[in-house]
Amino acid sequence: MSGQLRIIRPGPCSLVQDLGRPGAAHLGVARSGAADTLSLRTGNRLVGNEDNAAAIEMTLAGLHASFDTDSTVCLSGAGGDALLLDAHAKAMRRVKLLEPTRIGAGESLRIGPLKGGARGYLCIAGGVRTTTELGSRSTHAASGIGGLGGRALDAGDCLPIGTDAARPARRIAPQARERLLAMPLCRELRVTPGPHAELFDQDAMETLVSAAFKVSRAADRVGVRLEGTKIPTLDPGTIDSEPMLAGAIQVTPDGTPIVLMPDGPTTGGYPVIGVVINADLPSLGQLRPGDEIRFSAVDLEAAMEALRSQRQELDTLCPPDGPDRP
Repeated sequence: MSGQLRIIRPGPCSLVQDLGRPGAAHLGVARSGAADTLSLRTGNRLVGNEDNAAAIEMTLAGLHASFDTDSTVCLSGAGGDALLLDAHAKAMRRVKLLEPTRIGAGESLRIGPLKGGARGYLCIAGGVRTTTELGSRSTHAASGIGGLGGRALDAGDCLPIGTDAARPARRIAPQARERLLAMPLCRELRVTPGPHAELFDQDAMETLVSAAFKVSRAADRVGVRLEGTKIPTLDPGTIDSEPMLAGAIQVTPDGTPIVLMPDGPTTGGYPVIGVVINADLPSLGQLRPGDEIRFSAVDLEAAMEALRSQRQELDTLCPPDGPDRP
């Protein structure tokens, strides 16, 4: 079965996202996908979806949307004040993060400005059912593909949604809920040496892992420009264009670090001093302008272990096919 979700008021950058489209970089199409995959996976599991089901990613502010069919939803990631409204726009009750909520046909969900992090997710049982392109429903604005016409959602847009999830919705213990909400909010990101680390001297590497950086206002799904500290560079600042990936820390000729995000370019010409490890990419996705962050150096073995440990913790706190809880 399926229904529709109608956007009454969009946020500044509300997008349909799943876990992304790997394997299209040779076409110049970024992987895209949720900037905070931990929160997307968690929300999907709680409404009974597979991890890769498409949801709505909200940035800095929430949205207001109505449903034309009975649905189960779950908010994850950064949260704002969320109210369930009846068909006459009268407030019925508050909706909490990581708590599946039943919404009746004709009712609507209104979510205010997000707090604590940059991105929140509206996961719906059955997922958002927009057209799959290159193996994903994720929006990639630069290519104009995915989501709804490859663009941010606007007032009046209607999205097809499922009503039948793979499994029943379920709740988790309060302690698990608090831990899952905290996991993607770390402000110290671990990095491995980048492919061009030899173009930087020891002072540059020491600066990267010892200084504090501030997230500038130039922060979006393409990249996060950092300010407050410059990275010393011996190189003129450009190299032959090479493949890039999310988490790569590029350094511009004036020493400004830019961390690439899921919609970042598939190739680039600035040297990469380090790469944020996969386990910390969800935290990167939750950074807001003005946040202060630091980097710490790890080797490849530690990076792989961090990802294994994180996935194990997620599966323990919120199993993909765990039993229902009261």
